Amino acid sequence: MNLIDNINTRLGDELKRDMERGNKLSIAASTFSIYAFEALKKELKELDELRFIFTSPVFVSDSLKPEMREYYVNHSEGFTPSEALTETG
Repeated sequence: MNLIDNINTRLGDELKRDMERGNKLSIAASTFSIYAFEALKKELKELDELRFIFTSPVFVSDSLKPEMREYYVNHSEGFTPSEALTETG
């Protein structure tokens, strides 16, 4: 087993080495950056399947409460889509 510390041995380099056309890859992690995606884009496109499971809700806070919004749909003729839906209140 190799130690991957992202200093001497980088996870991206190890993944690139093992990813081949037709392979399936499953990843469970708390984060995955757009920069990591860009660095692995070529290899990821070759995969038959990629499953990414976020292991913790990093984008959700318990303190956030859902907002109630009410919309009115204008059914009159001659309106543009941006005019049809307007937020009320």
